[in-house]
Amino acid sequence: LGSFRFRLLAGFGIVIGLTLFLSASGFVLLLRQQQAEAAEQRIGLLVQPIADKSREMVLLGWPQEVIAKTLQDIAAYYDVRVLILDSSERVVIDTHPKREMLGLTLHLPEARPAASGQMESFQSIRMSAQGADLYLFTTSAETSLARTVVAVPAGDVTAAWSALLPRLSIAGAAASVVAVLFAFLFAARITTPVREMTRASR
Repeated sequence: LGSFRFRLLAGFGIVIGLTLFLSASGFVLLLRQQQAEAAEQRIGLLVQPIADKSREMVLLGWPQEVIAKTLQDIAAYYDVRVLILDSSERVVIDTHPKREMLGLTLHLPEARPAASGQMESFQSIRMSAQGADLYLFTTSAETSLARTVVAVPAGDVTAAWSALLPRLSIAGAAASVVAVLFAFLFAARITTPVREMTRASR
């Protein structure tokens, strides 16, 4: 009878584990795309305010060194990298400490019209530059400073869902504990009558 209960619990455990694994796998696949899109939106919405600030500083006649320092502070606050391109799409300001992309010419696509016929607030492109895999978020072309670009490592977008893994793990562990408790109680309800029948037959 003890062996029967063990086999019953083992069977329940396999079914529970397989169900949780398949459910978690499907949920993560759906979550990855949703979280990547949310990360793009969150980062892309920073482009226009930063571009407006850059244009304001240029119109006020601020020196380029002061503009670069101000943008470095903004970039550090939002944990992004800000690039300013001139009219020929050459990087004239790079807020990264190493300034690896300074002087590099980027070939970015023109702003795409939205369904309504108006310009999108931002557009994103994934590209490799100076050995770094980056997502670049841009606005449409500007006048004095050709374009403002917010750059982040590609992993900040594609792996945005991984930040939820600790909470998902806790939820999965809690669900496993509850499922095992119910399996134990259910197994006891099945084996108790069998034990009584065995005792009576003896």
